[in-house]
Amino acid sequence: MMRRAAILGLVLAGVFVACGKKPEEKPAAAQPQQTVGHDKETYVHVTIQDIDSMDPAWAYDTASHSIIANLYEPLVSYKGASVNELEPVVSEKVPSRENGLLSADGRTYTFPIRKGVKFHKGQDLTPEDVRYSLMRFMLFDRAGGPSSLLLEPVAGLPSTRDEAGVPQDSVYDKVDAAVQVKGDNVVLKLNKPFAPILTILASWAPVMSKEYTASLGGWDGTKATWKKHNNPQKTADGVYDKPNGSGPFSLERWDSKTKEIVLTRFDGHWRGAPKLKRVIIKGVDEFQTRKLMLAAGDADSIYADRLSKPLLETLDGVETLDDLPRIDMNPTVFFVFKIETNGNPNTGSGK
Repeated sequence: MMRRAAILGLVLAGVFVACGKKPEEKPAAAQPQQTVGHDKETYVHVTIQDIDSMDPAWAYDTASHSIIANLYEPLVSYKGASVNELEPVVSEKVPSRENGLLSADGRTYTFPIRKGVKFHKGQDLTPEDVRYSLMRFMLFDRAGGPSSLLLEPVAGLPSTRDEAGVPQDSVYDKVDAAVQVKGDNVVLKLNKPFAPILTILASWAPVMSKEYTASLGGWDGTKATWKKHNNPQKTADGVYDKPNGSGPFSLERWDSKTKEIVLTRFDGHWRGAPKLKRVIIKGVDEFQTRKLMLAAGDADSIYADRLSKPLLETLDGVETLDDLPRIDMNPTVFFVFKIETNGNPNTGSGK
């Protein structure tokens, strides 16, 4: 019997990456199976929205990152389905005090960069590409974007701009001094100790090709030009829709009108080619249509909210995946109006 999956409460992210991991590492979602509508080497996921951008320095939405995670690779990443154990990716090791790659004061992280990693377009991935990617992620700093996730712990700054919105000269110098190439290593020095930095690097600022990005109109890596690429328009850099990462899949097509993305396996991946040949992600707004596609075998998995769970559990050969492991997030503080908690059934005890 064919097995298909309804993913409840999240957009599928990282499941395709798992196809290129070591055999003992199990993906967080169902393995691809042969369906009615496509061959067994193609995986089809139907979700609810299109992505915003394929530029890692711009994207700040879950849908975009579910694609970026398969196109690009970070220094370190979460191991298999774990939400708390990290493994090396572009870096050959995860820095720690035990292996001597984390300084005693907790501020300096040394990443030995893996050799033999290729970008999709054929370029070798180098330590300079890693440095460039980290710096670009911080200096890009588009309004409402993710740059502050690294900029604050690394440079001690919430923004690259002053209150008038003008990029500040001193910012480049701080970022430049904080990210250095030393031989085959990239050394990252924080403004002060910040324990979550590795988990941030596992999710943000993956490695881009400096040469390729600059060739498409992106920042060339120099101090003289960084302000021209600070807070840009979404499509200003060609990597917005022309990615060139080192991940297990490369982009074949992105049709924003039909909300369809097609990824093709990267045979030159340093871990070996993924088992899947193609991955298709479709955006379909209506739940009933997604449900019918799943039932007919035209989709291997779909997005569904938890209210739809009873409607899916009766489908033959369909498995609902709920309560999947969650990645630990940085603390979030909410400011709300004063709420009377005594005798209020809608508030917890706080214990």
